[in-house]
Amino acid sequence: MNKIKGIIFDMDGVLIDSEKEYLKLFQGFLKEQGKVYELEELRCLAGASGTLTDDYLYEMLQIPKEITRKRLNRYFDENMVDFKKIFRKEALDVLNYLQQKLALASSSSRKHIEEVLKTCQIDSFFEIVVSGKEFKQSKPNPEIYEFTVRQMGISKQDLLVIEDSTYGILAAKRAGLCVIALKDPVLKFDVSKADYTIDSLSEIMNFI
Repeated sequence: MNKIKGIIFDMDGVLIDSEKEYLKLFQGFLKEQGKVYELEELRCLAGASGTLTDDYLYEMLQIPKEITRKRLNRYFDENMVDFKKIFRKEALDVLNYLQQKLALASSSSRKHIEEVLKTCQIDSFFEIVVSGKEFKQSKPNPEIYEFTVRQMGISKQDLLVIEDSTYGILAAKRAGLCVIALKDPVLKFDVSKADYTIDSLSEIMNFI
């Protein structure tokens, strides 16, 4: 492995253990609409872009996407996730340890990203923050990673990506990047396309 000069982090599922919390919200929202799903059946929603999420919800509910999106946004606003509570405790030690240039590339909206980073008091660690909402298509489309690499000004062979979801891993690999997948023991995403897997963020130190 080349000397690593930069690291690109995903946010949801990596810095905060949010995927299960979001799926529980989707589960509650769908139940409110009269549809009952087990969490495992909703795994397709984890890490999905807004467009993909809208497509999946349309298949489940057969309600116009714009109506579903308004209802979903209201439900999420009324059932806020405590970001400090789901912030990975080891993440702060890892970020303090790393000397490389750090970027964040998340499918979430910039407003959501900024809220999480400020709430968890880690916004100062990231020189570059990119939202998938700023592209026509987010993950698994590689554009978000291609853009982030250009912003960092570092060769792809000198970068690492930390991801957790199948969509995120695919996006980074399609961009030609080396990917470390943080495994989720509950949701058990398909991480077979990743170059390496870890069980804890603290294991990143072994690759630097």
